[in-house]
Amino acid sequence: MELSLIIYLVGILDTLCSALGLISGFTIVLSAVAFFVYILMRCMEGSDESFNNAMGTTVGNIKLVKKTSIILLLIALTTMVPSIFLPSSKTLAAMYVIPKIANNEDIQKLGDGLMKKALRSGQMKPTGVEEPSE
Repeated sequence: MELSLIIYLVGILDTLCSALGLISGFTIVLSAVAFFVYILMRCMEGSDESFNNAMGTTVGNIKLVKKTSIILLLIALTTMVPSIFLPSSKTLAAMYVIPKIANNEDIQKLGDGLMKKALRSGQMKPTGVEEPSE
């Protein structure tokens, strides 16, 4: 993939996760409201016939509300799972960049030279070497 496309996709990843989380939260609330309406309609189902006609608590409407509640809950679950498991842009950048840096031969040679220079200057002590006692 082209580097500019990768940078763009990494940049929008956090926004995508936020949007999926927002959609998930909104549909959970709507599903809860639809389920509450379904429960109310089921409770009112056996009451006075004129009341049922006025409230629209027919069997068809009750099934429609129940189906709507289930569909909204499924939408919430399908948007919640990716929003939880998608990595953040920082994690994705680290997954892409760190292996390229670690496997670069020039940087590994540079690291060797820096280590030797630090040991010679006395700013770093090699591990496993004991200090001479006075």
